[in-house]
Amino acid sequence: MAPPSPAELASTDERFLPSEPAADGRPFGVALVRAMVAAAKADGHLDNTEQQAIFTAVERAGLDAEAKAALFDAMNAPVDPAAIAALAATPQQAAELWLSARLAIEPDQPAERAFLDALGHRLGLDPALRANLEREAAAALANA
Repeated sequence: MAPPSPAELASTDERFLPSEPAADGRPFGVALVRAMVAAAKADGHLDNTEQQAIFTAVERAGLDAEAKAALFDAMNAPVDPAAIAALAATPQQAAELWLSARLAIEPDQPAERAFLDALGHRLGLDPALRANLEREAAAALANA
C-alpha cells in the first residue's frame, strides 16, 4: 500500500487514516500528530501556524479525549526522532510519519531540516523515497 499523497493528508476526508495501529498499539492518527508536534518543536518553539496545523490534524483524526491529552503532553516533551520512528509498524507507516512531519513545517531552519533528516534515517527511508515525499509535500503546501 502506497503512502497517502499530501493532498490526501491535507484533506478533511478521514479516509487517509490507516486502520492499523502504530507500533505502540495506539491509533496511528495519534502517531501522525506526534510526528507533527515533534517536527514543529524541532526549532525550539511552536509558532501559531504550526499550532493551528496540529490542532486541525487532531480534530480531523477524531481522537478521543485520552489521545488528545497524550498529544498535548507531547507538546511539552523533548524532541526525539528515534521515539517518533519507533511508532512505525510498517514501511508505509514510516513514510506516512515522515510526510506528516514534513507537512507540519517549512524546514527553513537548520534544526528543522536536521530533525527531518534524522527522522528519515531512523525510519530507514530510502533517500529517493524521501526526495519524492519532499517534492510532494512542497507541492501540496504551495497549493494550500
